[in-house]
Amino acid sequence: MRIQLTDKYVLTSNNENLILNEVIIPKSGKKKGIPYIAAIAWFGRLQQLVRWLVDHEIKHSDAMAFIDLHDEITRHCESLKGTSDIIDKKWAEKHRN
Repeated sequence: MRIQLTDKYVLTSNNENLILNEVIIPKSGKKKGIPYIAAIAWFGRLQQLVRWLVDHEIKHSDAMAFIDLHDEITRHCESLKGTSDIIDKKWAEKHRN
C-alpha cells in the first residue's frame, strides 16, 4: 500500500503496521530536489495514525487564536475525511488470518 495523504505525508504498510512517512526533498547534495519518503511513525490502526497526524500538525501550527486552531483542525480532518474507515476495512481484510 502506498497512499499520498497530503503533500507532506505518505501512508505505507507492512504485515503488522500502518506506516506514516514524511516526504523529504533535499535542498543540497547529489539528490537535491529528488523527493523520497522516510518513516516517522508506526500504527496498528488507521484511526490512531489520523489522530496522531492531526495532533502533530496542530502542535506545529502558526495559529494565533482559537478560531485559527479550529480552522486548522477542520482543514486536516476534511482532507482525510472518509479515508480512515475505507483503508482500515481493506487493510483488515488483507491481513485477516
